[in-house]
Order: sequence, then structure tokens, then C-alpha cells
Amino acid sequence: MSLGNMTRLDSITAVPIDKIRDLANSLAGKFIDLRWAMFTLPAEYDRNLLSKMYSLSEWNRTFKRCPRCASFLSRCAAKTSAACGYCQSVFYPPISPAIICLVTNRENSHALLVHLPRSPNTVYTLIAGYVQNGESLVEAVRREVGEEAGVDCDEIVQLNMSQSWPIQNNSIMCAFRAVADPKQKLDICKNELLAANWFSREEVQWAFDNTTRNLNHINESIPPKFQFIYVPPYGALSNRMIKHWLGEKP
Repeated sequence: MSLGNMTRLDSITAVPIDKIRDLANSLAGKFIDLRWAMFTLPAEYDRNLLSKMYSLSEWNRTFKRCPRCASFLSRCAAKTSAACGYCQSVFYPPISPAIICLVTNRENSHALLVHLPRSPNTVYTLIAGYVQNGESLVEAVRREVGEEAGVDCDEIVQLNMSQSWPIQNNSIMCAFRAVADPKQKLDICKNELLAANWFSREEVQWAFDNTTRNLNHINESIPPKFQFIYVPPYGALSNRMIKHWLGEKP
């Protein structure tokens, strides 16, 4: 489904729907959840539009009072803001910066992939996390790789890739590459990950091709746990990063 070739983002309005099944049936279609839509909408423009709609809807729903004086806020059409009529403060929707990193060995023949608790047990992805106060993006990469996988990394390089991601927090995800020594013992943070492993370029290529061929089966869980069968779908930034890496020569 495409949201259309629209030139104005403010020309679409998000409307709460109580009887979504009836509406879907009347249109001979079905509704899908936000995460899957962000993963599978074919056009980046449509994914960005969906991200903006959801982020602004959540901000308008939850941000009602002035943080400085507790007065009710008024919405401003210009520049998507909220103004306080009492103390004259103006507020804008916050954006939470995040990093996502493809870690490889020095020979560029293997990649470190992780399995997240919220993912089907056949999907492996890249290490990601939010940037903390007072740290740079590079520092965030080094910290997240260390916290989640228990390894030190270097040669951190930012890629010319990013993605708007509205789920949980209104985030902008910034892509990075880094290098680590596979001889380091993996020590995963069990609050963040269920598994982590180094995979060869051939293994990653097979899973990438399998994701393209069998997209509709990616949400199915298959025993035993944590089989590497898929990577995230093509709408995910991690998919683009993995595709870019597979196109390189080791």
C-alpha cells in the first residue's frame, strides 16, 4: 500500500478508528501494526510520512501542559509547536538521537549480529541504542557495542544513512560501521539481547536473500530458538546497511 505521491505532509490527518475490522473489510484490505508498516512500505517517502504522523499524534496526545508553569498549552499551526499563553513559552516535538552499528572483523569477512527480545526467533539485526546526554554519536556507538555485546570496538565511521523511527520515542537513527576482534568473548546484556553471534558473509547473504524471498514468513517463530534465517525487512535501516556491506569485497 502506498500513501501516495503527496507534496504536502500536512495534507494527511491521522483519525482514530474504533471499528477497524469493519473498515478493513469494507475496503477489501487489512490493517497492519506500525512496526510492520515501517518495515515493509516500499517507498521511503511513505515511511517518513507515517513516522511523522505517528510521532506528532503521540506528542499532541501526551504533551498537554507547560513544563514550566503547568498551564494548558495551545497548538500552533506554524512550525508544529505548542505555546503557553501564561508564560509565553513555546515548545516543539522532541527528537531522540539514536545510533545503529554494523560491527565487522578487521578482515571484513564476518559481521556481529544480535537477536532482540521483541523479534521473531529467526531474525538477527544490528546493535542499536539511544545517545545519552553529554556524549557524541561515536561515543554512543562505543558504549552501546560494549554494553550490549561486551566487546570493544574501534575504527568507528559514520555512514551516509539515517532513518526516522517513531516507535517508543521519536528518534532519528544514525548509521555507523565499526571494527572489533572476534576473539573477544561475547558477553551480552540480557536485558537488551537474547543472543549475539559472529556470522560469515556467506551466512549473512543467505539470510538476506531469504528475507527477500520469504518476507511474509518472517514473523513466524520456528524451533529451536535463535536460528539465523532472516534479517530485518527492506524498510529497516539495518537492512540497507547489511545490503551495503554485502556489496563490498572482503
